[in-house]
Amino acid sequence: MKPPYYKVLWHKCIRCFTHYTSEEPHLRAYLCDDCWKALPHFRAQIPQIKKEKKNIMKIINYYSWIIFYFVVGILLLGWSIYNIMVNEI
Repeated sequence: MKPPYYKVLWHKCIRCFTHYTSEEPHLRAYLCDDCWKALPHFRAQIPQIKKEKKNIMKIINYYSWIIFYFVVGILLLGWSIYNIMVNEI
C-alpha cells in the first residue's frame, strides 16, 4: 500500500509574481500572504434603511372615520327601532 501524498498546489501572486502554496487562493484574490497583509482592507458600509414616520394626522383621521360611522350606525339603528315602536302603537 502506498502512503498518501499531499499534492502541493502552487500559485502565482498577481502583485509580486512570486509563487506560493495555498489550497484556496481565491479567498485572498490570488495574493501571497505578504501582499495580502500589505493591502488595506475596507468594510463596505451597509446602507441605512430610513424608517418612515407614521403621520399622526392620518391615524387620527382614520380613527375619526371609524368613530363617525359607528355613531351614525347606532343612530340609524335607534331611529329604526323607534319608528318600529311608534308604528305598532
